Amino acid sequence: MRNYTTNALVLHLQRQGESNRLATFLTPNEGIVRATIFGGAKSRLRSLVSPMNTGRVWVSKKNNGMSAKISDFSAEKCRLSFRESLFKMAQADVMAELLIKTQAAGSPQKAFVLANAFLDGMDFFDENESRRGFVRFLWRYLELLGEQPSVLECFHCGSSLDVLRGKNGFEKVSLKGAFDWKEMAFVCADCATGAGDFEMISSRALGYLYAVSFLKPSESRAISIDEESLGELKRFCLALLEHSCGIRLKSLEAVANFL
Repeated sequence: MRNYTTNALVLHLQRQGESNRLATFLTPNEGIVRATIFGGAKSRLRSLVSPMNTGRVWVSKKNNGMSAKISDFSAEKCRLSFRESLFKMAQADVMAELLIKTQAAGSPQKAFVLANAFLDGMDFFDENESRRGFVRFLWRYLELLGEQPSVLECFHCGSSLDVLRGKNGFEKVSLKGAFDWKEMAFVCADCATGAGDFEMISSRALGYLYAVSFLKPSESRAISIDEESLGELKRFCLALLEHSCGIRLKSLEAVANFL
């Protein structure tokens, strides 16, 4: 029997038998961990091990590695606003499925920091800011996966996609570009005229991705973006994640009306 304790973010719970639950955690050292919570509805652990709670978990694991159980959980962050907002919970569900299916991008420590920062922001801010936070998380997770396309230059001709000049230059963007789904890269508008699978990207959307990539989090968070461009980016980032990772996020179908 191996016993260990680690910091953990609860991602998912599912029924196991009549009274037990199987919990899926993201941990910075062990990666994605699954362990059983034994006990009925009145169990103290059942009330603490709740999706999107972060804390310290104690796990007992058999030497053969086939089964593990949770012996204790100390909740340090209980993000209560998620229980009151279907919108926030919908975004969190997508995040959880993404983390599980990509095995935390192979970088559990960085994924743990990124996921908790995203959830903390959603818990603190209202739903409007959460929408922007969701896009920033998706774009940064693409970087963690090594699948974030460059917003610096056109893939085909090498011309600069110079969409931002410091944190105050965002409003001056005029350049329009496109995304080449065949090459999985951004291209300038001039190169997006021939045969190919191109998707036009507005200058506003492209500039926001640049800001998230190169400005400090506090600076990129302060930049506003219109609803149309934000919706464009959400759809684009989700499609890029599914395409790059070769996965289908089933949670998107269930929560589409809330995102």
